[in-house]
Amino acid sequence: MTYRELTEKLLALEEEFDLFGRTVAGVLFWDLVRRRVHGAVLVKEEMVPAHVPERRGLARFVRMAFGFVWIALFKNPFLVSRADIVVFGSDRRRLQEDGLWHDIYCDSLIDRLEQEGMRCLMVENPPLGGELARRPIKTRRTAHLSVIQASASVLFRLRPVRLSLSGEERAFLKLVETRLARELGVRVRLQAMLEDALGKARATSPFYKAFLRKSAPRAVVVVKPMGKRSLITACRELGIPVVELQYSDIHRSNLAYSYEGPKRVQQGAPDYLFLFGDFWKRNVSFSLPKERVFAVGFPYYEQERAKYANLKKRRGQILFLSKPIAQGALSRFAIEVARELGDAWHIVYKLYERESMNWKERYPWLADSGIEVVAEGEQPLYELFAESEVQVSGDSTAVYEGVGFGLRTFLLELPGTDNMEPLVKSGHAELVASAHQLKALLEHPRRVQRETKEEFFKKNALGYMTSLIKKLCVSGAIRQAE
Repeated sequence: MTYRELTEKLLALEEEFDLFGRTVAGVLFWDLVRRRVHGAVLVKEEMVPAHVPERRGLARFVRMAFGFVWIALFKNPFLVSRADIVVFGSDRRRLQEDGLWHDIYCDSLIDRLEQEGMRCLMVENPPLGGELARRPIKTRRTAHLSVIQASASVLFRLRPVRLSLSGEERAFLKLVETRLARELGVRVRLQAMLEDALGKARATSPFYKAFLRKSAPRAVVVVKPMGKRSLITACRELGIPVVELQYSDIHRSNLAYSYEGPKRVQQGAPDYLFLFGDFWKRNVSFSLPKERVFAVGFPYYEQERAKYANLKKRRGQILFLSKPIAQGALSRFAIEVARELGDAWHIVYKLYERESMNWKERYPWLADSGIEVVAEGEQPLYELFAESEVQVSGDSTAVYEGVGFGLRTFLLELPGTDNMEPLVKSGHAELVASAHQLKALLEHPRRVQRETKEEFFKKNALGYMTSLIKKLCVSGAIRQAE
């Protein structure tokens, strides 16, 4: 089954059992475990990578211990001063020309807000100790989430949640588990998942509230809200509005955002959602009302596109954007395309961040192929977009950025590619199944597509985002412009 087919089966079970309307132990339980169940299904079918815990050892333990002590002394969220805006960052930084590592979703926004007189604080969760923790970063004022997490972890273990369910509730959960196993082939323990979710919420809530009272923000901005439900709930209880920034692609099968129909209500939803562009509004039914969903743009993308606006195209360059979950299928396809096209086209294979360290062992056929392979940090992705004419990939947010650069786009049928159907239907991408088919399509002019303009990424992002957040801090609410 495809990614979308698996998700549709889960959505059908939600309807059949009225999962969003059922209470267990006095709580509406399903939204608390929904994404975890969906994730288990996708991992089993190898649609998304499984979580691999880091190797443990004495050296790592010592490194983490020293790292935590340093954080507790110098980056402790309970020792911060007041801030107008608290930003929970993306934990993803890129090295920029100034020699600093930037949070690509937040740093430019923080700079602009501070220029406007707003005092900002970023909370992030980098690894404890090691090389990544020692990188020089752009953000001036930061605190580390690990102090809150460690405090909550102790409380979670001291006071675990153990639910006492009625016979009817146990029978209902068992029935749902049986159907999940039969329909989707995944075995889960819903009661254990619910106890874990409730326990973590109870453990983290008081520490988030203590931090929020100490920092006293007028608004909170969150990039990745997953796992921060209790933060958003704490903000709501303290009267602090929360804005979520889009950081990846959004589609109907992304159950972090997809809440179709009146019965599906997201618990712990932010107050406002800032999207890259209007395209993303059309493909998903959000839990938030429409007037709280804004198309604002993506400042980093806008900045990088302007930087490379005058870069000359390399005639005949095809950019492949790697997708690790494809387990080598895309890299093998790149080799087939290179053989099919010969010297008429130049193939560049851009590795995904996690592949760069061991790609020669992972894809030995690629190492000996003669294809130009670009590892992380060797050449900026946006520069590759600017100099290429064509891009080939699967399900990736970067594909939309490439479309914005004017690249003719081909999508190989890989796990998750079916989530890109709106891009194909809109005429911005074409599906391919073989190197021969790709060659035939390249020999014909690209079909007419609608002008992208601001469809995917709205322009003047920084100004608009700053204006909205300032209004939110002043009035406590914002609304769509007339």
